[in-house]
Amino acid sequence: MHDYTGTQLRAVSPQKGIWQIRARAPNAYLAFKQAANLLVVAAYGFVSLQNLANYTPKNIADTIKANQVLFEGIEHNYFYLDPFDIGIPDSMYRAPILQGVFHMACFRMDSNRHGHYFTGMDKIPLPALALVVRGVKCAIDEWQIGRHITKSFKADLYAKTYNDTLEHLEGWVSYSAKDLASQFMKEMLCVAHDTSEIAQPTDNVEEPPSTFSSNAYAANQPSPLLAVPPELSVVPAKSSAEPGGLSTEPVASVVSSNTLTVPSAIAE
Repeated sequence: MHDYTGTQLRAVSPQKGIWQIRARAPNAYLAFKQAANLLVVAAYGFVSLQNLANYTPKNIADTIKANQVLFEGIEHNYFYLDPFDIGIPDSMYRAPILQGVFHMACFRMDSNRHGHYFTGMDKIPLPALALVVRGVKCAIDEWQIGRHITKSFKADLYAKTYNDTLEHLEGWVSYSAKDLASQFMKEMLCVAHDTSEIAQPTDNVEEPPSTFSSNAYAANQPSPLLAVPPELSVVPAKSSAEPGGLSTEPVASVVSSNTLTVPSAIAE
């Protein structure tokens, strides 16, 4: 298998790819939702009440109404290149925010290297694309009442809409006479790789030189022992053992308060 540049890719089974995405679903929910929140205002034109220059009751009411009208206009067509003109050919799932969210969540320098989940794939898996789409939808839903409110992008809340999106994507793959779906998914992953900010893995990693030195052993030694004070002099003791034999005296016996006696066999 090769990508669009001709580079050979490691084959990854579709089932394994799906498992990788779903196994990391909680992290994926958070990453895609956070990215969508950062991009949704600029992508669709919602206006935050906090950004109003004149914070008057009329301006607040007008802004809320405009946001509600915008929400109703894109609610079902937000994934098109132009949500207000879905008749443009090959515009389904071409909303620029989808590429932006995918890049920000998986291929930015601070994305926890999520992009490596897609190593060896030649296109974004449908489950991953469905998560991106639903993450954007969740961010849009936060503007439903005309002002921003936080909605949790959790599996129990968005499981049905996620499954509906995945089913719609699968139907698109099956229906497309020119295989527009596969072409789009390949382009999406290729663009993400081209704009990736994370380091790519390599099999030939040059190991850094060792910073250890044998000089550290000598530097780690304690200072030389101080000489034994005269008042603690060592006096050989008389041995009762035969030449070459072992002394039967104690190894050390105190004979005075300031003199140590050791067997002569040891002292010699």
